[in-house]
Amino acid sequence: MTNEEIRRFINNARPHIQGNPNLRDPQVERWFRKRQHFRNSSEHAILQIPVGCNETGLMALLPFETVQRRRHCSRNQKHVICHGDKCLVIKENMSKNNYCMKCAALILQKAREELVCLITESKEDNDATTG
Repeated sequence: MTNEEIRRFINNARPHIQGNPNLRDPQVERWFRKRQHFRNSSEHAILQIPVGCNETGLMALLPFETVQRRRHCSRNQKHVICHGDKCLVIKENMSKNNYCMKCAALILQKAREELVCLITESKEDNDATTG
């Protein structure tokens, strides 16, 4: 498989973690902790798991919902943004919003229209004061 095929497979897979009788509780717990950590941070993490709890099995689960971190569009939560996808990021105060390109196009179009209005108003104000 190529890297692109692997990325697509991992991003499209829907692993059966919770309620899977073939997984042990420490594996499921660590997987959920890992997912929660990487949803909120891009910092490195260390997972500790008791010896004999199938560490290799946990390692096989780790890429799901971690590799190519996925985000949801701030405008439409149904739109998914994968790492590497083009997106619009707007930082305002201390918050950061990510927008998929479909929503970004709408936001940028509205901003463009508002900017044209501001430029027109500015020119009219300038003409009125100089004329």
